[in-house]
Amino acid sequence: TMDYFNKRTTDLLFPITSASQPALSGAILWKNLAGNIDNKGFEFAINASIIRKQNFSWDLGVNATFVKNVVSGLQFPILTGEINGQGISNTSAEVVQNGLPMYAFFTREYLGMDKATGFANYTDDGDRNFFLGSSLPKQLLGITTAVRYKMLTLTASANGAFGHKIYNNTLNSVINVGSISNGKNIAYSVYKDPVKESFANPVKSSSRFLESGNYLKLASATLSYSVGKVANIFSNANVYLTGQNLFVITKFTGFDPEVNVNKSLNGVPSSSIEYAPYPSARLVSFGVNFSL
Repeated sequence: TMDYFNKRTTDLLFPITSASQPALSGAILWKNLAGNIDNKGFEFAINASIIRKQNFSWDLGVNATFVKNVVSGLQFPILTGEINGQGISNTSAEVVQNGLPMYAFFTREYLGMDKATGFANYTDDGDRNFFLGSSLPKQLLGITTAVRYKMLTLTASANGAFGHKIYNNTLNSVINVGSISNGKNIAYSVYKDPVKESFANPVKSSSRFLESGNYLKLASATLSYSVGKVANIFSNANVYLTGQNLFVITKFTGFDPEVNVNKSLNGVPSSSIEYAPYPSARLVSFGVNFSL
């Protein structure tokens, strides 16, 4: 199957903290945005019985979505995506702005480390922010499969997202080079960098901490064996081994590319920002089910 979608959302109900009304300061107000949110693209799905025999079968399902998100008609940009850390608290890294996707990354453009001084270089000396990538995936992928051989069955499902960035706020604020001065660990990537960063280099939010968010994750897999009837007491007996969050293929250096920490600013939500989240658990369970 193939579907084309073109959805426009108007008067989006949106949370914003009131700063202009002292009596409501800090309270979340829900307002209708005077703008449009457009989502358009294609969605494909393929489901096939590749092999179908008495003692062996293989089913495969794949779905993929290609989507473009864009904002228009806003009266003014809305900042969000608060970045935390000593010296950078209350700094925004995202914006909701006309012509850009929702929660677009909008921050300093990092140009590398000065070899002579160990200080970071930025476009326009870091005095201007730029659109530096989307926090929303442009492609989504889902894969399911089931393979059966006689009484043994393996089922698995995987999911992935591509075409977006993730802000590694953990690296920005917790394990940067300045942590050495406090007797704390730093990131291995900072340690092995051939251009050594000065301890005096000020910590700033920038595209230095934007990483590819592409990933493919094996979300779950189950291996089961159908025993059938046992001793004329139990019927439909089945033994299974199930794993969840088994592995992820990604270049993202944080804990998990699928994790988003709430980094709202003035009540405005954020997207694809990681800040010392609790790592996703990998679960393995064994079980038996039957009926009497």
